[in-house]
Amino acid sequence: MKFIEAACVAVLLALFVFFAGTEIASTSPSYDEPVHIAAGYSYAQWGDYRLNPEHPPLVKRIAALSLRDVTPYEVPDLVPPDEPSLHELAADWKAALADPSAEWTFAHNFLYGFRGSALTRLGKRSGFEVEGTAAVTRADFLNDADAIVKAARWMIVPFGAILGLLVFSWSRELFGAAGALLSLALFAFEPSLAAHSAVVTTDVPIACCLFGSVYFFWRASRRFTWWDAVAFVLFTAAAFLVKFTAIVLVPLLALLVLLRRNRVAFALLGAAALTTYLAIWAAYGFRYSAATDAVAAASDEQRVAATRPLPGLPDRVGGHFPLEYSLRRYAADARFFEDNRRPPTQDEAMTAFNYASIRGLGSVLLELDRMHLFPEAYLYGAAFARERSVFRSSYLRGQYSDTGFGSYFFWTFLLKTPLVTLLLIACGLVLVLLTRTHRSATHFVWIPILIYLLVAVRANLNIGHRHLLPIYPFLFVLCGVLAVRWLRFPARVRITAAAVVLVPIALTGLTHDRLSYMNQLGGGPENGYRQLVDSNYDWGQDLVKLRRWLDENRIAEPINLCYFGTADPRYYGIRHRNLFLGYEYEPDNGFAAQVPGVLAISATNYAGSAWDAQAREEWKRFLEATKARPIGRAGQSILIYRLSP
Repeated sequence: MKFIEAACVAVLLALFVFFAGTEIASTSPSYDEPVHIAAGYSYAQWGDYRLNPEHPPLVKRIAALSLRDVTPYEVPDLVPPDEPSLHELAADWKAALADPSAEWTFAHNFLYGFRGSALTRLGKRSGFEVEGTAAVTRADFLNDADAIVKAARWMIVPFGAILGLLVFSWSRELFGAAGALLSLALFAFEPSLAAHSAVVTTDVPIACCLFGSVYFFWRASRRFTWWDAVAFVLFTAAAFLVKFTAIVLVPLLALLVLLRRNRVAFALLGAAALTTYLAIWAAYGFRYSAATDAVAAASDEQRVAATRPLPGLPDRVGGHFPLEYSLRRYAADARFFEDNRRPPTQDEAMTAFNYASIRGLGSVLLELDRMHLFPEAYLYGAAFARERSVFRSSYLRGQYSDTGFGSYFFWTFLLKTPLVTLLLIACGLVLVLLTRTHRSATHFVWIPILIYLLVAVRANLNIGHRHLLPIYPFLFVLCGVLAVRWLRFPARVRITAAAVVLVPIALTGLTHDRLSYMNQLGGGPENGYRQLVDSNYDWGQDLVKLRRWLDENRIAEPINLCYFGTADPRYYGIRHRNLFLGYEYEPDNGFAAQVPGVLAISATNYAGSAWDAQAREEWKRFLEATKARPIGRAGQSILIYRLSP
């Protein structure tokens, strides 16, 4: 029996890795991936942490381990004089401490910078001037972006596989082999987990680290072993190096310690705190300054400022991050939101900033920085992530908001979780709550779910179901309780019930376009963009499939394109006219479209979730004026229309 159990585990984990692998092979980089990959490379090559402080460095460093065949940017200053893209990259590098947006153009040139010879042939000074209609090939780019991204993505897949193994292990200890296999099956065939295990982002890694921390704390505080204690400490420290969301572990572990009420639990918490503190310093090379040389960084900024404008941020010291500005910006925005429940105008934002005072957590972060008790990049990253969470555009079922929806995560959970999984989760929760023995044995499982949901629901940051992924492993463990009841039925009933449950789960897992998955309540994948967009559905991942659609339909002339994403359509050989508010790294042609012709528009842009009401209305009028008629899809996320005069 143990052999059969081990074989089932191996098959399920292999299927999960296969599903993630198909996503890696068939999708273009999602919106956030270029900046994560470029930042990770800069950490590894230069030991400098000025790029992408919004997330701690661990996942990006791991992704960078795979990067081998990359155009060698020795140091940002030492670039060939005939490579304009590398000079732009160097300038963005020098500006990054003062200008958070510089990391995006740095990342673009890192992956999609044009060779100087190609720019000379095209008569352009910069890759940002190259029209989408230009005839370019992959040989015109400095790097093989496709190979770089795929290699980096494979470094993230183990986080998902380890998480699946931990789900199986905990469920087995609580509910036996049958319960564990059910939990692992739910995990392996969950579309969102496979999709986000195949992208260089922090969502699945933080789910893995949070789950591992709680699981090994449960084991070590219940029956102490050095293995469990070390695993708990390492998973906890890793969580704080993956994402600032790890702060949820502070109240969570404190509550679990009180439930245990023994010396071992308190000792474990102390060991984890000390190890985490040391790990944070180690992750930044035991250096306070984000730049390897803050004085040189300040001098570089001055040289860049002479050629292009940089944000004039008050109270900022050159060569360092604007921590105090970020904390005051958050205080001003939070106070304005509390009073007005809307984003401020530019004048209102300036007035609010001038009168803002740093209090609470902000004052703590500022004092920690003044005393140099944490690396600069870590403290600023936490402050910057907090600042950006107050006002962010979001879309939910035809509605728009800059301050979030109280019901956002309820709907994403309801619409993006397979229906059979929803049913099993509901039944599992009811069975656990109604059975005293199960309830007392699983409070380490359901308490993290409640605390994480409380934190998520109160946040204004409504940009993706992916932020809810950390609760799924806990829910799948609880579903293992169903197998305990299932084993009590006669053999014939067990076989029928297993088929009724497992066949739909398996079919769901075999779906294509996993990132765009939507269940039948959301209209299925074909109509899901009417409910949710952005990383729920369209994260810029379908340029590969758009290229394939154009080839299959033998469309050689340039198309009209309004693409939401950071991957470069020119790199994929998609000749196009870049329309109003489309791809931001090439000239914008407004509504000067080729009519008659073909229009490919990303679902996020079609919904207009990142635009204001005026821009949405202009696109609506354009589609009506050109009698836009749907003729196809690239994947699920790019809608294709025929335009008529």
